Amino acid sequence: MSVAADRNRRLLASTIVERKIRETMDLYNITKTRLAEMTDLSIGTVSRIVDGKASPSSESFLKIVKALNLDSYGAL
Repeated sequence: MSVAADRNRRLLASTIVERKIRETMDLYNITKTRLAEMTDLSIGTVSRIVDGKASPSSESFLKIVKALNLDSYGAL
């Protein structure tokens, strides 16, 4: 896989994750501040992830998945 193709694949995955997190937050009226509290992540980290400005680390991803009660395979 070329570097450009790999970058595009990661960008698409990040966009899908961002959208699913945002949809779930909207559905349950969860604010970025509340998600930060639920995950023990900083509001800045949560904000960057939700706004699509950063991809979550594996640890952050799992915290968010657990906090929002998402299935890391089926729901995302």
